[in-house]
Formats: sequence, structure tokens, C-alpha cells
Amino acid sequence: LRDAVRATDIVGRIGGDEFAAVIVGMSSAEVEELCERIRSATTASRVPDLTVTVSIGVAAFTPGKVETLHELLTMADRAMYEGRHRRRRGHVQ
Repeated sequence: LRDAVRATDIVGRIGGDEFAAVIVGMSSAEVEELCERIRSATTASRVPDLTVTVSIGVAAFTPGKVETLHELLTMADRAMYEGRHRRRRGHVQ
């Protein structure tokens, strides 16, 4: 994950098999490209006897709509689960 993001972005594990990245100053198209890089790198990982997939939820900070980091993470988490249930991999904004 760290190899896919910029040096100025923040990446960390938020629990179990869930990670978060704080990305600043990217357009929607750039975020889509980033999600694809992360998905491709993850699914290209070869782990014997294990199929690796990735689901990504994206949430954007919008002043007046999002007040706290917790709200932002909740939005991203909901988007990730929506993507997971809808098509088992990919990303949802």
C-alpha cells in the first residue's frame, strides 16, 4: 500500500485486515487511478493456497458535510462494504 501512494500521504492499519490512507489534493480521476494501482498490486501478490482480493471505499472530506475524522472513516467503510457486497472487488466512492 505504501508503494502505491505518495510520500506525503498517510497510510496505516486501522484494524485486522483494514487499512486507511489519507490522500490530499487528488482529483477523482487520480483517486480512481490510485485505487486501481492498489488493487492491481494487491491481487498480483502471490500467496500459496490463498486468493487475494481487495475492496476499497473512498470518502472525500467536504467542509460542512463531514465534521470529524470518524465520520469520514465511517463513510469510507460503508463504501468499502457496498463494493464488497456488490462485486467482491474494486472501489466505491
